[in-house]
Amino acid sequence: MLLVNERAWLVRGAALPPDGEIDLLDGAALTLQLVLRLLELAHPGGPASLGGDVTVERKTNPESLRVATPSTSGAFGPPSTLSGMLKPAGPDGVAYRLAFDHGAGPARQAAAFTGAWGRLARPRALEDRADVSTFALYELGPRAVPSGIVTIMGYSAIQRPSASTIAEVRRRYPRLP
Repeated sequence: MLLVNERAWLVRGAALPPDGEIDLLDGAALTLQLVLRLLELAHPGGPASLGGDVTVERKTNPESLRVATPSTSGAFGPPSTLSGMLKPAGPDGVAYRLAFDHGAGPARQAAAFTGAWGRLARPRALEDRADVSTFALYELGPRAVPSGIVTIMGYSAIQRPSASTIAEVRRRYPRLP
């Protein structure tokens, strides 16, 4: 997947469900937001301040943890617990393993996350001449959907004709001010 100018989404090797294309992008964005919130709760000083291994065992805030994209949102309600381990990895990085559970009774849910947290080198820019002809192209943006006597405003991904290069995608979908 490639995101270009926050308006064009290029996808290769994944069959996206009609009318549910945006769900794949939302799922990734919401998960990333949740993990970053949990890491902040586990170690508020950020990755550069970790001096050694840290064991995480805590009850999270009494209020819900909220995450959102332009097209959806979610909340992870109390009570919740966060546990796991943070270990230094490189000069400013942290390797993490976290377990998070939330809710009460039959609604209680659990998730586990493993990865690396820290300042990464600036990603390499996509070259204008890069071939994207094998990617499906989706336009991202707000949409008005008529539904009976009302119009529902939402955010969606609509498939568009493919492009040959990144330069063509950038021309068709320039960055908005």
